[in-house]
Amino acid sequence: MCARISAGVLFLVLLQAQIFLYAVASLDHKTIAEYTRSRRETPSGGCQLPEHPQNGVYTSPQCLSGDETSECRNLPGTTVPNYWILKYSCGPNYSLSSEVEFSICNNGTWQNPLHCLRNSISTTKCGLSTSPSTLIPLIVNGSTTHQGEYPWVAGLYKKRDEKWELLCAGTLISPHIVVTAAHCVVDEISNNGVIAPDNIKIGLGKYYRDFDKEEASSVISDVREIVVPQHFIGRAAYYALDIAILDLKKRVPVTAFVMPACVHWNSLNANFFGSTGNVAGWGVTENETISDVLLSAELTPTEFSACINQLRPAFRRLLTHDKFCAASKDGGQINRLDSGVGLTYLENGQHFLAGLASTKIVGEAVQSLFTNIQNQEVHAWLEEQKTRLERLHKEDEI
Repeated sequence: MCARISAGVLFLVLLQAQIFLYAVASLDHKTIAEYTRSRRETPSGGCQLPEHPQNGVYTSPQCLSGDETSECRNLPGTTVPNYWILKYSCGPNYSLSSEVEFSICNNGTWQNPLHCLRNSISTTKCGLSTSPSTLIPLIVNGSTTHQGEYPWVAGLYKKRDEKWELLCAGTLISPHIVVTAAHCVVDEISNNGVIAPDNIKIGLGKYYRDFDKEEASSVISDVREIVVPQHFIGRAAYYALDIAILDLKKRVPVTAFVMPACVHWNSLNANFFGSTGNVAGWGVTENETISDVLLSAELTPTEFSACINQLRPAFRRLLTHDKFCAASKDGGQINRLDSGVGLTYLENGQHFLAGLASTKIVGEAVQSLFTNIQNQEVHAWLEEQKTRLERLHKEDEI
């Protein structure tokens, strides 16, 4: 059973934590060191550091970077001074037992003790494939897929001559958020900025490319808002920060055919480099025709430092700080209309999103460049926007 505290105490805990952290942040390094040493020498009323929560971790935000003392190494059982603060976070598919992420030592007792609770099925159902076998080896030299094999793949459609036509691909990462490449929704040619949301529709759970094809498993969604990073300037900056969010007007029901890909929200994770990744889309094939059905391929992602050495010098500037390469040994490639397609990788039976197809280097038949959503700048922006949009949807539901 989770420990509970009153709303008043909870407010005081948060207020004390904010005041303390603000005060420490305002001091110079010498004063901080003297203050911290003084606090450690007077443990009266202090507490012993608790065990780290199962499926989570805590840190001591008042510690300086590089401080290797036992309390700053967060070793359970270590005595810390009164008013010592712990900041908690949980692993994927787990949430804190309180909306306040801080716990504070108050005269020998930890106020607001926290645990990591597994999310309910409705919020954690992500990244599951209904493929009857292991996903096999994009769209050039790709393999046909099964319905439900990639339930997070989204088709972005734009109206042309009174008909909705495929523009790009994207990835569902929550019941109301699709991510894609920014260049898919920014009109650089006529300099009209971001496309109006009313001009885009999202097809989810689709196996066939044709917008008008009736499919019992598919959902067609309207877009409420399109968000692009403020500093995205497209071709002029070699497509750095090539990511966009499309916020759907309504949440979509999560089914075996419409399901978000998982995302590592609570921490940066680069474990996917060198492993097999999967992409799926309806792009142009090796026959220069657009595929009628969803095709897939296996690509192996390579981190920035290794990738840049594999590119010819003339192309290296295209590998911006927030990109990684991905290539296939079997000839699978992304192509036109595959922009924004997500590259996912398997982790404990679930597919996690690693990146979004950004650019294909002409003359480099094998390598494709993906925006890395685990890049610190991209990840922070994505998490900030997700939090904002979730708040708006909750307000709508009240």
